[in-house]
Amino acid sequence: MECSVNCEIDESRVPSSADGPAVLRALGTRTWPTTSGRRLRHTVYSLIGCPGFQSATYLLVRRTADGNREVLAVRRTRSDVPSLNLARIRRAGARWGANEVHVFRGATTEEERTCVVAELTRTLCARRGRSSRRAAAPSAALRSGPA
Repeated sequence: MECSVNCEIDESRVPSSADGPAVLRALGTRTWPTTSGRRLRHTVYSLIGCPGFQSATYLLVRRTADGNREVLAVRRTRSDVPSLNLARIRRAGARWGANEVHVFRGATTEEERTCVVAELTRTLCARRGRSSRRAAAPSAALRSGPA
């Protein structure tokens, strides 16, 4: 399956929180490569500061004190209700020890989101296989699937 998603984030589609509390603001962006060679720019939020989204793919990430990031899960939202998606994101993040959520909004259809999840999962699993770090990470070879 070939993905035809917009690799760049559309800033107009990201909820603005400039007037809200600092905890709800994005922490920045992070670009993640895919097996097809594309680079997908994700908006990074703290687990607590992540807003609800109607349609997105996301990575649950544990960022350590030394700045290293470990991807724990690659998923997509399923509900049309942003608050339900947010509850699922936070529950899974808390369960697996994530402290960041990397959100990609460039995939607009369910098929595109499924493709992005598959590509990111393949890329991250391949990286993990080449890594000399822990062979059996708590992510169980990356959890993928619906929120």
